[in-house]
Amino acid sequence: MPTLSMTAFKGAVAKGPLAPVYVFHGADDHLKDLWVRRVIEAATDAGTRDFNLEVLRGGECDAGRLAGALDALPMLAERRVVVLRDPGALKKAVQPRLLAYLKQPATETVLLLVVPAGDAPAAPWTAAASVVEFRALEGEDLVKWIVHQTTTACGGTILPEAAALLAAYGGSDLSLLDGELKKLVAYTAGAPIDAAAVEAVTGVRPGHTVGDFLDAVARRDTATALALVEDALAQPKSSGVTLVMALATQTLAIGWGLAARARTLGVATRERVLHAPQGIGRGVHGTILGRCREVLGAPPRQVVPSRRRSCARAAAAGRPCDERHQGLERGAAPAVARAGTRRGPESHAGRGMTVRALRSVRTVLSLLTLVCSASLAAQSASTPALDSAIARARRLVNEGAGAVGRSVVDSVLARVTPGSPDEATILYWRATLAESWEAAQQDYLRLMLEFDGSALAGEAMLRLAQG
Repeated sequence: MPTLSMTAFKGAVAKGPLAPVYVFHGADDHLKDLWVRRVIEAATDAGTRDFNLEVLRGGECDAGRLAGALDALPMLAERRVVVLRDPGALKKAVQPRLLAYLKQPATETVLLLVVPAGDAPAAPWTAAASVVEFRALEGEDLVKWIVHQTTTACGGTILPEAAALLAAYGGSDLSLLDGELKKLVAYTAGAPIDAAAVEAVTGVRPGHTVGDFLDAVARRDTATALALVEDALAQPKSSGVTLVMALATQTLAIGWGLAARARTLGVATRERVLHAPQGIGRGVHGTILGRCREVLGAPPRQVVPSRRRSCARAAAAGRPCDERHQGLERGAAPAVARAGTRRGPESHAGRGMTVRALRSVRTVLSLLTLVCSASLAAQSASTPALDSAIARARRLVNEGAGAVGRSVVDSVLARVTPGSPDEATILYWRATLAESWEAAQQDYLRLMLEFDGSALAGEAMLRLAQG
C-alpha cells in the first residue's frame, strides 16, 4: 500500500476507521512511540486495556506467542491492539506466521509493526499494511514542533528565537528536547521561555553551538572557527572525537556535493539522496553540512559519500563494484551529539580528561579546522571559464562531434596549472568523454594517484570498479 500522509493518518486515529495493520518506520523513534500510544488510546478502552493490549519484541517472540497474540479475540471490547517492535528481528521460523496473518488480518485487531530507525520495512509488510513514515524533524518543522510541544504537553509558551536556539541545541532528538522543555517551563514558572532561559538551563548560547562551529569551517572562516573550538568542547555530549567526526563528515559531504555538481547530477536525484534521515545520530541536526546549500543549490540535509574502500577492494580484485555500493547510497553518518549544560575545563577533568590532554585535543581540533578550511577552499576552486569549456565539450560530444569536443578538453588541459583542482576536473571529464575505455582508464588512474585528495578521486574509483 502507498505511504499514508500524516494528515490522513491523524484523521484515522482521531475519527476512524483504523486500518487492521500499520507499519511505522522512519528516523524518529520518539514520534513512533508517541503515535503508538495514541493508537492504543483510540483503539482500546481504558477499563479493559490490560486485557486487550499485547506488546511483543521481534527478537524475543517465538511462533507460539506470536500466533496467540494475533489469534486472540477482544475481551469485553470491540478491538484489541498488538504492537510488534522490531519485526525484522523475528526468527526465520516465525516470519511465515506473520506473513500469513498479513494476507488475512483480523478486523477486530489493530497490529502495529514498529520498525526501528535505520531499518527499512520489508516489502511484504508494506504491500499488505498502511505505511506511515516518521521522518526526523528539521528546520522550521522542528521549531514548530517545539512551540507546539511547549503549549500542548508542557503548558507553557516559548518565544520563536528561544525555540530556534533550543533546536540548535538538541537537533532532531525529540526525547531530549521534551525533557529540556519541561525543565524550562519549571524554570520560568509560567513566564514565556526566552533565549536567556534556554542559555541558563542548557548552557548553549546563540552563535556558540557545534552547528555554528561547523558552519564557520564550511564558510572557510578559520578565525571564527578557531575561536569556537573552546565553546564546542565545553558543551556536554561533545568531545574531541565527536567534533573530529563532524568535521570529517562535513568535509566529505561538501566534497561529494562538488563532485555531483561537476557531473551535473539532476536536482531530483540530489534531493532524493540529500533527504536520507536513516543513519543520522539522534543529536544531529541539518547544520552538520553547514553551507552545503551554497554548494549544491539544495536544502542542507544528509549527504552520504560513496563507499570508496569497498569499491577500491573490488577494483583491485578485478571484479565490478557491488550495485549496492555504486553511486549514491544511504548509509550511516557519524553522529554529533548536540550541546547541553555548559561546562568548563574542570568538568572535563572530572570525566577523566587531564588539562594537558584537553589542551592537546584543542590543538588537534584547531589544526583540523585549518586543514578542513583549506580543503574546502581547494575543492571550491573551479572557475567559470573551465565550467564553460567543459559544457561546450560535452555538448559537442553529445551532438556527434566527439573529436572536436575532445580536442577542446585537450586544449584546456594543456593550459591549466599542473597539480591544481582545475587539472583534476578536466582529467575527470577527459576520461568521461574518452573515445575508448582504455583511454578513460588511464585518466581515471591518474586522477586517483595524483589527486587522491580531490572529491573526484572517489568518482574515478567508482568508474574503474564498474568497468
